[in-house]
Amino acid sequence: MRILTGKATQTIISEMPEISPVKTFTLTVNLRGFAACLDHDHVFGAGASKPLKDDTITIVVEARMYTGTGTVQKPAPASFFSSKLDNFVKRYTDMLKSEHFRSTTDFTLQSVDGTEFRVHRFQLMAHSPVFAAMLTHDSQEKQSGRCELADIDKETVEILVDYLYGGEAPNVTSSNAEKILSVADKYEMLDLSAHCVQILCDSVSVDNAVHLLILARQRNLTALTEAALAFIGGHMETVLHDAAMEEIGKLDLQAMQAIMKHCGKGK
Repeated sequence: MRILTGKATQTIISEMPEISPVKTFTLTVNLRGFAACLDHDHVFGAGASKPLKDDTITIVVEARMYTGTGTVQKPAPASFFSSKLDNFVKRYTDMLKSEHFRSTTDFTLQSVDGTEFRVHRFQLMAHSPVFAAMLTHDSQEKQSGRCELADIDKETVEILVDYLYGGEAPNVTSSNAEKILSVADKYEMLDLSAHCVQILCDSVSVDNAVHLLILARQRNLTALTEAALAFIGGHMETVLHDAAMEEIGKLDLQAMQAIMKHCGKGK
């Protein structure tokens, strides 16, 4: 592009592999009010050829069209990024499980029976806002480098540690999911809580439907509430046995109304 002024011609060149013949375009631009944007001496100083006329300046543009046949970079397909992410997660998880990495732990969790579990502070902080607050404030646990879990047994702590380092909880079953859920909720481990709720939803039965409904109502677990109600509605005659009747008295009025509604659906 050449900007024609009375004093000099400035040429801006963009290198290209192949170019078409030069095409020249002339533009006339009104600069009224924009004179301050130009070099005053260059345009108005002594000896200048006064390129401005009626507050306009002429700009000559030489346009060259690219005619090369070079390749165009296309975005990588989503599967590429997905596989890269999967590989990264696997490498990261393998690293977390490695003996070398576990040897760098800087914090201790102690179960109610005195069993100690060595962990990393940043893993606790990454998975639990409660531990994050504990370890970023001037708490006793931060100073001592240990936390005594006075109400949590060894098996439960083992599951928490598996979750911290693998993002999974394979040892959560229908028999311990309620207990693990309580701990996960206490420390706000949301993924682990959701995993426990799903297991409980899948394990609703004649023997525990009313109990799980009460649990769901107490903890405001929508998915478990719906699962329990749906089961009760379809199995009313078998669910309402003598043992269950004792627990039904613990239900609130809305829960009882919901049971009656689902009973109608079950029929």
